Amino acid sequence: MVLLEANPQKAMSLAVERYTGLLWHVVEQYLKNPEDIKECVNDTFMEFYTGRERFDSSKGNLASFLAAIARNLAVSRYRRENLRRTLELDEEIPGETGQMEQVDRKLNLEKAMAVLKPEDLDIIRMKYYGGMTIQEIADSLGLPYETVKKRHQRSLSKMRLAMIAVLVLLLALLLDA
Repeated sequence: MVLLEANPQKAMSLAVERYTGLLWHVVEQYLKNPEDIKECVNDTFMEFYTGRERFDSSKGNLASFLAAIARNLAVSRYRRENLRRTLELDEEIPGETGQMEQVDRKLNLEKAMAVLKPEDLDIIRMKYYGGMTIQEIADSLGLPYETVKKRHQRSLSKMRLAMIAVLVLLLALLLDA
């Protein structure tokens, strides 16, 4: 850390040389594409450098700190990739019936999301469309983790109730018909 303050270029060069293999091993537990792994390892060093003041040697060593960053980045990338693939598969539902069901689901979801406050809606979008973790959302919004977690849970409950209300209304209309 002293070298990092005195000569950042040399310190980061030494860190890259010393820890790339370890970080590669950590990241490949979650990602399989070598390009994604390489990018995630590079992002780990960038994240460390930009947030180096968070490192506290009394709590652990640099290798563990870098491995934790790499793991978090790899998990986030893995989640985003799975979400993207899931959305692509949803869009490929064949046939007219599948398309109509998909449109209905999207409309119902939009109605359910309409009951949320804008700041809660942002959290839901970041989580499910952006693939971000609660911690990443908290960091990006500058809010405490527990606050974001609670808002996320409340928002899901509100959406669930809104969707149930729509179903009850539809059932009532069907019974009247």
